[in-house]
Amino acid sequence: MRLEINKIKTENAVILTRARLLKIGKRLTRSFAPWKIVNALRRWVMKVRSMKMATFEKFRQYAVKFIQKFWRGYKVRRFAAPILKRRKLAMSKITALGLAWKTKKILKTKPMSDIRVQLVDTDKLLMDLETDGTPASKSLAEKMAG
Repeated sequence: MRLEINKIKTENAVILTRARLLKIGKRLTRSFAPWKIVNALRRWVMKVRSMKMATFEKFRQYAVKFIQKFWRGYKVRRFAAPILKRRKLAMSKITALGLAWKTKKILKTKPMSDIRVQLVDTDKLLMDLETDGTPASKSLAEKMAG
């Protein structure tokens, strides 16, 4: 029985010794300069990899927005622009009709018809003065035309 207890004690001592040796080994590797350098390089590589992934993700988002923007512009130019041109042309024709109607309405009023009659009378007077051969009538026609 004592042999068994001694045997168990020695086995436990071996296990404890191994555990202590492993702890000491870990401490040594942690304080060992090449190990520190390797760990620092690993952390740096991971950081660079994550930065590259973040940069790639930003570029991908930019490219998606760029493509969508130009595709929408293409669709508008291809399909909506002719419709907008037709609408603009229709609006300009409607506006022109409205302006023509308003102008005709104004020209048909009594004061405007009086002015038009006076212009016709003035044109007739100028024609008469130009056809008359006297110098006084010619000088008067030049002053009126001029």
